[in-house]
Amino acid sequence: MKYKISIKGPFLLAIFTLIFNYSCIDNNEEFVSEASDNDGDGVLNSLDQFPDDPCLPIQESTYTSFNVFSLIWQNADCDGDGILNAEEFEDPSRNPYVNEEADTDGDGVPDFLDPAPQNPCVPEQSEGYIGFDSNNGVWGSSDCDNDGVSNIDEFINGTDPYKGCNLDFDFSNFEGELQVRDSNNGDNIVVASLLTSCNEISISGDFLNLGCINSNIEFLLFLDPFVEGGNEGNAIVENATFNCTNEAGETVEYTFNANGFFSGSDGFMEFFGYTLTGGGETITGNLFIEQISDGGGNEKDRCSFEGEYNSIVNIDGNEIFGSAILTQNPENCNEYILGGDFLNQGCNNNLELGVFLGEEEGGSEVIISETTFSCETDSGTTEYTFRGFGSYSTSEGFIELSEFTLITSNGSETSGTIFFEAL
Repeated sequence: MKYKISIKGPFLLAIFTLIFNYSCIDNNEEFVSEASDNDGDGVLNSLDQFPDDPCLPIQESTYTSFNVFSLIWQNADCDGDGILNAEEFEDPSRNPYVNEEADTDGDGVPDFLDPAPQNPCVPEQSEGYIGFDSNNGVWGSSDCDNDGVSNIDEFINGTDPYKGCNLDFDFSNFEGELQVRDSNNGDNIVVASLLTSCNEISISGDFLNLGCINSNIEFLLFLDPFVEGGNEGNAIVENATFNCTNEAGETVEYTFNANGFFSGSDGFMEFFGYTLTGGGETITGNLFIEQISDGGGNEKDRCSFEGEYNSIVNIDGNEIFGSAILTQNPENCNEYILGGDFLNQGCNNNLELGVFLGEEEGGSEVIISETTFSCETDSGTTEYTFRGFGSYSTSEGFIELSEFTLITSNGSETSGTIFFEAL
């Protein structure tokens, strides 16, 4: 009897065993891989969309589940600040998930500490703050003090981008009682108050000495510096309306307009050619406002006006600035020779016009009799005839021509005012 040995069963069993073993190995490797964290970011490969990038997914600044022993994680820079994770981990002042250097808005406050990282004006800073980045466009284009001038323009101008009022002088020069001098009606006292808008001053009182008995006269005066933050510039009064009641009980409504000059450091304002309209007429004149003199010994007499002066010429409301020299007549101390290009005509030659100062106590008339002079400029020579009159003040040391006339050789005539301010 022959026996047949069948290898079919054992063979199938062997094949099954082999497949099973290999399957277990593959599954085990897959399990090990899924349970691993290749990049050391603390997220298992099976859950990590980027298993080889230790900086993805992006983590919060408080995240601490990373594997500090992972070389991949150590050599990465997850906050992009140029410092490796390992170095930041060893430095207790740093965080591998926080870019301590980032300052999006340029305000000097790092983004991670900034309550408004896109707003360079938050947090609010005090006057004098200099921690900003002037090269940052976000910061530069903003206006943190809301004065209408951008931060970068204030930085370039040398003014404070965190100080809304940048006028560079002691505001007390224009506070309290001030003395006003009107070319038509003489002197009076007014009260000045600074407004919160910084460039505006409120003036109260009978500033033109019109004889008003009512106390509710007030107008606003605006200061416009020649340069942002400067202490000199234009002084402007625009359409100031007020009522004036005289002793007879008559009330007249007036409108006052004036353009002039202010000096913050010297504490004065001057207006040439103002207009006052009311009662059916329009009056023009000059107005000077300054601190009340303390009588501290600076008073001049009419024989002590020799020296150099700035001349401020007003013609039809337009100001021209020149320079003048008064030379005293040694034989008569109240007579002077006026030289210099006081009308700012570009004269290269020395002008000589006779000036006479009257004798009344405290100041009196100034007379320049009709005089002909030649002005030599780069473009030629022109002959003029000049005359003027006005007043001077021994207590304040100024000379004012309340009216002058300049006539050219062809008969063209110009009129205006000149204020001479001692240097």
